[in-house]
Amino acid sequence: MVQITMEGNLPVTSGPDQAVQGQWYHVAVTFTGLSPTNSDTAGVLSFYWTLLDGSRTNADLLATFNMTRI
Repeated sequence: MVQITMEGNLPVTSGPDQAVQGQWYHVAVTFTGLSPTNSDTAGVLSFYWTLLDGSRTNADLLATFNMTRI
């Protein structure tokens, strides 16, 4: 069994994506893979968070983690 702990801070104090009770948010995760075919760094896991609003065009990066194979 493998246990992985990852933590990131939600924007809770200010800004357009601050956490507000009663609002809906979109959360996304990307992974560059172990052998990316572009110029991305291998093994990067990124978490994004955005207020669910039709006028929003970009997600805010919450945290990134470098993943390694063991």
